[in-house]
Amino acid sequence: MKSHFLIEQIFHSAVEGEVMIRLSSGEQLPFSAGQLWIGFHDPMADLLPTALYPAMDERGEWYLAGAIPSGWQAGGRLSIHGPIGRGFTLPRSSRRVACVSLDEGVHYLMPLMQQAVRQGAEIVFCGEHSPLRLPALIEVFSLNQREEWWQWADFIAVQGSLPAVAAFFKEIDEKFSLSSKKDGVEVMVRQPVYCAGMAECGVCAIPARKGWLLVCRKGVVFDYSQINWSALGSVENQRGES
Repeated sequence: MKSHFLIEQIFHSAVEGEVMIRLSSGEQLPFSAGQLWIGFHDPMADLLPTALYPAMDERGEWYLAGAIPSGWQAGGRLSIHGPIGRGFTLPRSSRRVACVSLDEGVHYLMPLMQQAVRQGAEIVFCGEHSPLRLPALIEVFSLNQREEWWQWADFIAVQGSLPAVAAFFKEIDEKFSLSSKKDGVEVMVRQPVYCAGMAECGVCAIPARKGWLLVCRKGVVFDYSQINWSALGSVENQRGES
């Protein structure tokens, strides 16, 4: 799907380096937590596409968030296409849901928490701090309290940057062994998407159990069992040294 909109509002996100935008349009896009959308403010002038992710505030209003170029202004036109990838898939049968934010990007998980509320699940939020006011029925734990929710949950959604996600699952594997949870764990890996899938440049590639996963083609949400976590740590070290 490709659509054109006016940018109604731009304001700072809780995540450093990111902002949130509200679109002005009568058309309701099929937003879902964990999707990837690609945006161009001026397709003739923008050298690179911008990765945008659906986000939700405390009132349940949708936005798009990402590290947008400085030239984007309220009132300007925005061309977006997507969604790329399926986003988070919360089973209807899930009754114990843990949403884990490895940075201040709680707004990326808010749509999922609202969905879990609607289907009557128990919900815990796991993070060091939430800049949003969470519904009262959501229990809050710190990331260090993993023993309180890792085995308890029947569905776990994790979001963060690639380095944060790699470090988190390394610690989980050391403490619990990843093999102890066969399914029900999905991870949103926010990565730069420089070519929007048009060139397969490989910058957004994540090592998989078999081959590589391209975020620009598959989206940013994966089942944790798809990713080769030991290889991911090596890739991160090489990128940090380059």
